[in-house]
Amino acid sequence: MAQKRGLKLPIYETLQEGPPRKPIIVSIVEIGSDTFRGTEAKTKKQAEMNVAEMACVALTEKGERNAKRQKTSSEDVNADMTGSSTHKHTKT
Repeated sequence: MAQKRGLKLPIYETLQEGPPRKPIIVSIVEIGSDTFRGTEAKTKKQAEMNVAEMACVALTEKGERNAKRQKTSSEDVNADMTGSSTHKHTKT
């Protein structure tokens, strides 16, 4: 997903806490300028899947917000260029 969006490849870091027989594992992923910390898991694979899913959702939402902002901005620019306005003018 990161590559499709032109972002840098994700960099994962996995941390293990607790006793070796019952570890708590957490993964952190850095994608571009964004860093995400996943939920705790019992295995490295699950920890990385947790953080990947979290990052995917967050980046998708971020992309949707940016797209809406760009659409609104371009609509405002187009309205300015065509002379359209939402203000009503009254004759005096």
